[in-house]
This record gives sequence, structure tokens and C-alpha cells, in this order.
Amino acid sequence: MVSSNETNNQESALVAQTLQEGWLLKQQDLNRAIAVLEEGLRAAMASEDLLLGVIADLELALALIESGINEQLQEAKSLLIVAGKKLKDCSTCYQQKAYLLYCQGRWNLQQAKFEDGVKFLNLAQKSPQLKPGLDVLVNCALANYRANKGEFEQALPLLEQLLDRLPEEDDLDRALILKQLGLLYLLLDDHEHAAAYLEQCLDLALHIEHKYLRIEAMAGLSHVAIAQAEYETAGMLIQERLQIIDKPGDLSWAAYAYVDLAEAMLGAGEINDAHECIKAEVIPRFDQLQDQRGIAKTKRVLGLIWLHKIMDGLVSLNEETIEIAEDYLLEASMLFEQHQMLKHYAVTLADMARLYNISANTQYQFQFQGKSLRSLEMAMATLDQFEIRPPILDAQIEELFSVI
Repeated sequence: MVSSNETNNQESALVAQTLQEGWLLKQQDLNRAIAVLEEGLRAAMASEDLLLGVIADLELALALIESGINEQLQEAKSLLIVAGKKLKDCSTCYQQKAYLLYCQGRWNLQQAKFEDGVKFLNLAQKSPQLKPGLDVLVNCALANYRANKGEFEQALPLLEQLLDRLPEEDDLDRALILKQLGLLYLLLDDHEHAAAYLEQCLDLALHIEHKYLRIEAMAGLSHVAIAQAEYETAGMLIQERLQIIDKPGDLSWAAYAYVDLAEAMLGAGEINDAHECIKAEVIPRFDQLQDQRGIAKTKRVLGLIWLHKIMDGLVSLNEETIEIAEDYLLEASMLFEQHQMLKHYAVTLADMARLYNISANTQYQFQFQGKSLRSLEMAMATLDQFEIRPPILDAQIEELFSVI
């Protein structure tokens, strides 16, 4: 005869196995992972195992956050509330409470609630008995936030220290840190270091067969290529990304890949193709996601498309076309500022100055010269907030000042 304790242990073991399967699937197929984790959550609720129930809540919540889909983000919020109630009276659940704080931090940062997001991540960072893997996740999230605010002297040592103390065999955490370092150096205009770190991340992602890390490393490398005006290389990297993205399922990854493709097309002079790509592949996806960061990037590329159409004579240089380009760039700049993506904000202000400079030959010459000057002053004021100024962007802004 099997005792009730043995039955409960068997049930808990099966639930844990299901949750582990869901966690592994998050590296390959997020939608399947969500389905498996939902199954694990139902089984955990039936088993009445408190800690397994919390883990199921948090793993599913994190998968839903990573999807980037607005409806799933709201589901994640509900799961985090449930997990918090379950842990409220547990005095020994240090790891689970730390993981909850990390998930709450990620959710709030995703929703542009930065003060709350950083508060939760700082609390997670200070949690007693913080596991190494969770330590990496928490500090990478904090470093990413700080880098986007231009706080490079805080973000860089944080990542370097994480990397130094990481066990050699920990490929997943190493890849996560390398990706973050690559993106940080990209923000600093240090394309050589950015590419080196992202290529190391890509190698590890291929080794551990982590599809999403592979996509993110390739995305970073395509951004390096675009920054270096290597548009053919960027296009090939993006097409390779699209081949491994499950377009119906990986909605967010597909949306960002296509907006990058449009930017690469634009750089290569394929202006109309870039515009069609935005209309057909990008706008419908970001509208479904309601991803304000992605919408900001889309509006910037649309502004640049109209700027290039004016410069190449595809449309007339007049008040209407200038206003179309200006509106897109203005909306993009406001969203970038709202989401504390300060380098993107400064870059878009410089784009606006370029538009105003070519528009200064119209009957509205003095009006546009004044707008260009204000845009550049705001861009320089933004760079003044950075602990380290990105040298290429700094030089571009100085050059634009010189032609007003």
C-alpha cells in the first residue's frame, strides 16, 4: 500500500519535472513553454505544494513577460500578485521571495514603471542567500537599465565583476552577461568591443542551443553593422534571424527583426522597399504587441524614410512632407525619452536637426534654423547626463551644429 506522503512526493516530483521541461522550452519555443508551464501550474495547484505553486506562478509569469504581448503581461501581473500572497507568511522562503522580486522588477521595467522596477531589483540584489543564477539575472537587468540611462560607469563594472566570478562551465549565464556587455559597448559607440562580446555570446548560444539568445546576439551584431554603415552585412544577419524566428509565435522577435531590416534597407538606398516593409511587416506586429519601445523605433525609421524621400527627390520639399517626417521623429523622441532610452533619444534629436537643416532652404528658413538649434541643444544636454559620452554621436552632433 502506498502512503499519502509517498503519493504527494510522486505528484510533486511530476510537477517539478513539468516545470523543468517548461523552463528548458523557454530557450527554444516560448509558446510551447507557456503551454507546458500552464499545465505545471494546474498540477501544482492540485498538489497543494506551496513552494511548487510559487515556482509555477513565477516561471509562467516570467515567460509571459518575455513574450512582450500586452495581454500576457496583464496575466503575468495577476500571477505575481498570487505568488506574493502565497509567500507573505513564509519566513524561510528566501530564494522564492528573491525570484518574486526579480520578476516584479522585470514586469515594472517592461511597463516603463522604472522607479518601482529598480526598487524591486535592488531588493532582490540584497536578498539573503541569493543563488548565482538569479544573481546574474538581477544584475544584468540592473546593468541594462543603467546603461540605457547613460550610467556606464555603474553598469560596466557590475557586468565585469559578474563575469569574473562566474564558473567556467556556466555557459548560459556567461552568454547572458556577454550579450549585455555587447549591448553596453554598442551604446558607447565602441563597435569593436561590442561585436567581440556579441560574437562570443552567439557562439555560446549555438553551443547550448538557445534560440532566443542566438536571435538577440544576431540582433546586436546587425545593429553594429548598421552603425558602421555595413548594410549588406546587416541585411544578411537579419535574414538569418528571420529564418529561425517562428513568425506567428515569436511575435516580438519578428517585429524587431523587420524594423531592423527596414533600417538596413533604408541605409542601402532601398527607400520604397523599406517603407513597404514597415507598413506590411512592422506596424501590424507592434500594434498587436502594444510595445511602446518598438513603436518608437518604428516611428524613427518612418521619419528617416520621409527624410530620405525628401533628400532623394522622391517627394517634394514642402511644408507637408517636412511635417510628416517631423511628426514621426518627434513622436519617436518623446517615446524614447519616456522609456529612458537616452541614447536613442539623442540620436533622434540629431535626426530632427538633419531634417531642419535641409528644410532651411525653404521660405521657413529662420523657423527651421531655430528648430535645428533647439534639437541639437537638447541632444547635447542629453549627452551631458552620460557618465561617458558616445564619441561618434558626440562628433555628429558637433558637426550638425557647425552647419546651422
